[in-house]
Amino acid sequence: MLKPEKSRRTYRNGKIAALPLAIRNEVNRRLDDAELTSEILAWLNAEPDVRAVLEKRWSGQIIKPGSLTEWCRGGYQDHLRRQERLAQTRESSALAGDAGKPGGTFSSLSADDLEATKLDLDRTKLDLERTKLDLRKQMLEQREKFLDQNRQALELQRARLEHEISKPPRAPNKGKEPPVPGEDDDGDNSAKIELLGKEIFGEAW
Repeated sequence: MLKPEKSRRTYRNGKIAALPLAIRNEVNRRLDDAELTSEILAWLNAEPDVRAVLEKRWSGQIIKPGSLTEWCRGGYQDHLRRQERLAQTRESSALAGDAGKPGGTFSSLSADDLEATKLDLDRTKLDLERTKLDLRKQMLEQREKFLDQNRQALELQRARLEHEISKPPRAPNKGKEPPVPGEDDDGDNSAKIELLGKEIFGEAW
């Protein structure tokens, strides 16, 4: 079982160190992901909570690359050591099987370690919710696209059907009696509709 480390808390006074814990943890996560310095600084300086701290303590001066470099050498190294301790603790707990017992290996964790673990879990939940929302949005977009295609196909079929119906009746063949006005026209149109309906809709017509 790992022995509890002696308290070696270092109080840092840089711009990033003065930010709220949630912001500092997000900076660490972005550094873990090897995000570009310019992207991290652009995000930081646009955050309302960050601007409030900068306005209060540094007269609104923005966070520059030097501040991020200072954090990488200090606070971020604390984060890496904390993550390493957490990994070792989890491994030891899995081997010993006493992770949840009083006096077990988790008793060696500091309050900051526990808070960081909680934030990691919360971030994982948020990522899962975002993934669910993205999938739901994609499904709705695909459904809307499918319905739109069906609407277009139905409009085309309707236009074709109306066009066929609007055609004038064919002239009667010579030698035959002229059709009774209205009677043959209706029959001819009905036949057209029937034939066109079967052509478009098949046996379902």
